[in-house]
Amino acid sequence: MALHISAILQFLIFFLLILEVLFRNFFSTNLFWLEEAIIFFFVWSIYLGAVGLMKSDDHLKIILFKKNLKILKKIINIIFFIMAIYFSTIYTFNSYKVSLTSFNISMMYLVICLPVSFILMFFINLNNK
Repeated sequence: MALHISAILQFLIFFLLILEVLFRNFFSTNLFWLEEAIIFFFVWSIYLGAVGLMKSDDHLKIILFKKNLKILKKIINIIFFIMAIYFSTIYTFNSYKVSLTSFNISMMYLVICLPVSFILMFFINLNNK
């Protein structure tokens, strides 16, 4: 599901980039909100794609621990995800007061993908063997 949403967002990015080029070259104008929309969709597609890749076990891996150290690997992963959830949540709440220029919404809606994706990855990690 996350990979499908990520793919849809990447298609929207492609469409918006073409739209931006067309408006800039043929109409000599700029749609000021397109750049922020592209950044918004890009960030969300990256983190949702990471969730999808972790679920399907197709992500890049650095193998440091052999099979006999699976418990240590699991503990290190749990500690990492708890720290990532904690610090990304703090970052999200601190970004509440900053607003995106074009949309006049809080930047929190952009960076909330961090704790959401880390929480999803945490539960995927708990279910993996």
